[in-house]
Amino acid sequence: MQGPEGRRALVFGSTGLVGARLVQALVDDNDVGRIVAPVRRPLLLPWPSMVEAPVVSFDDLETALGSIAVDQVFLCLGTTMRKAGSREAFRRVDLHLTVAAARVARSLGAEDAFLVSSVGADPAGRSFYLRVKGEAEDALGELSFRSVHVFRPSILTGPRVESRPAERVGIRIGSLLAPLMVGPLRRYRPVSARAVARAMATTASHPTEGRHVHESEAIARMVAG
Repeated sequence: MQGPEGRRALVFGSTGLVGARLVQALVDDNDVGRIVAPVRRPLLLPWPSMVEAPVVSFDDLETALGSIAVDQVFLCLGTTMRKAGSREAFRRVDLHLTVAAARVARSLGAEDAFLVSSVGADPAGRSFYLRVKGEAEDALGELSFRSVHVFRPSILTGPRVESRPAERVGIRIGSLLAPLMVGPLRRYRPVSARAVARAMATTASHPTEGRHVHESEAIARMVAG
């Protein structure tokens, strides 16, 4: 049930490329009354006053978050193989931590879940990265949320704190080829992190029950104009 002062949002991954922009989009939504964005370490630049950013241990989220009441959970957690250092470490963040966060949110009352995944996510795929993303999607679907909205962007564009040379090259090539990506290839067009965040916030304002997948083309349409 929604709180008397508006929707109560729980955001995981709030310091990331999409997550940071999502928090701002939720701040700008007059129907959102409370935003809790757990972090591992204190923020250098604090969020607006309506955003609570408790420093928590992600190894024990249930204890760390106590008994706060939430209506919706936004899962923007993710790493890269290079940063994780191993397949096991990557799986821990993109699958196990993501599912644990969703499970805790459900126990706190969240009825709607919004996940940042990846184009091509498939639990039976050949790519390890896409298999993990697909497994996370499937696991989320088993947690009895009223609605699950999965966002599967292609290459994400936007300023990053850390340097990723290979990714920058991919973004540049993808941007140059975007006009040629028509028909089935449109799903691989680069999309801005800001667009994904805005699409998530817009969808959350009137979430449709059931499981829904939104890829880059649909995301771009949501925020057009």
